[in-house]
Amino acid sequence: VNGRITVEPVKYLDAVNVKTGDVKFVGTVIIKGNVEEGYTVEATNIEVNGIVDKSTLEATGNIIVRNGVFGKGEGRIKAGKSLWAKFINDTTVEVEENVIVSDSIVNSTVTAMKNIVVKGKKAQIIGGHLSATEEICARKIGSPGGGTETILEVGIDPRAKARLEKLQKMQADGTK
Repeated sequence: VNGRITVEPVKYLDAVNVKTGDVKFVGTVIIKGNVEEGYTVEATNIEVNGIVDKSTLEATGNIIVRNGVFGKGEGRIKAGKSLWAKFINDTTVEVEENVIVSDSIVNSTVTAMKNIVVKGKKAQIIGGHLSATEEICARKIGSPGGGTETILEVGIDPRAKARLEKLQKMQADGTK
């Protein structure tokens, strides 16, 4: 890191479930299997080789999900750097750098301070609200049959926009 050798602790888990409970670790957590519904994983970096169910992942660094994320409307992922995943379904994602997905993003709220890139065979974004400061890239955007609203916002700092909307609402409420 920054031209120096660093030593970081690594914790290996078979899965995150009733056996492990929530995981909080200063270092990298590598999960061989799945993160089951209702659990929280907090670490410096997180790597999941299985599926992430309706749960919360928080890392100050990167998050890698080799398979996909089924948020079921309540899943949350927050990364201090970037997120790599096969797919993201019904999940709220907030990252400081990039979101790189190899299959699809479906009905999710995704905020990236740099880029959202969906590449691969399908490479589609269907439904949801995606915000990126620099770029959103995908092969297909929206659903051909309609029925699912897909909102993409690029070029504006998502946090600054949210703060502006909050201040405008406070101002409107104060003048009534």
